[in-house]
Amino acid sequence: MENNLKGYVKFTHAIIGKYSDEDMLPIREHDIHAIEELLSSRLGEKHIKVLHMSFGLDGQEATRAEIADILNISQSRVGQLEEKALRILRHPANSNVFKKLYRSHLEAIIARQRKDLTEAYSSRDSVEKELNKTRMLKQLNEEALFCTNREVWKSLVRDMHEYIIEDIPHFSVRTQRCLKENNIIKVRDLVRKTEEDLRSFPQFGAKSFNEVKDFLYHAGLELSKEE
Repeated sequence: MENNLKGYVKFTHAIIGKYSDEDMLPIREHDIHAIEELLSSRLGEKHIKVLHMSFGLDGQEATRAEIADILNISQSRVGQLEEKALRILRHPANSNVFKKLYRSHLEAIIARQRKDLTEAYSSRDSVEKELNKTRMLKQLNEEALFCTNREVWKSLVRDMHEYIIEDIPHFSVRTQRCLKENNIIKVRDLVRKTEEDLRSFPQFGAKSFNEVKDFLYHAGLELSKEE
């Protein structure tokens, strides 16, 4: 039956090819009856046999030579019968039957695609709302956690000035070494320095400076403002 349907697709394309795409032409089993009724009412028996064999409407395509042998006529006569049959079927009064079949299927496909798109967009909107809700909750949780951590951190570092720089995990090894080389052993030594002091240290780059600023901010401390 699959080859049979493919044959009718090819046949319909031969008649209204400029109105359709052979690969997408949606001929179905229930369309075959309408097509066969048209053939019976418009063509002679020999024309119908030629079309059936030429396009494989019965499941198997045949060459003109094979058709000629079966019908006991010449190959040129086979060609004449086929061309005349197609010419008759391509007349607007007849081809409209094929166009109507194609158009009804096309409208059904469009309606189905529109429905799928509507459902997809509806589903996408629902998913987007849930994602936005999740993002909002995550942001609120992060902000609450940050505030809590900051308060805990500040309560733990009230005596931060006595903390030894090398014991602060917030600083990288490079930053710790650079501060130590410049006689900054404890936090109290650090907060006595200005930004200009830190930037003047050899090997003390932007990353180290940002580590210090971030640490002091969360500890509720700051560098000296004195020049």
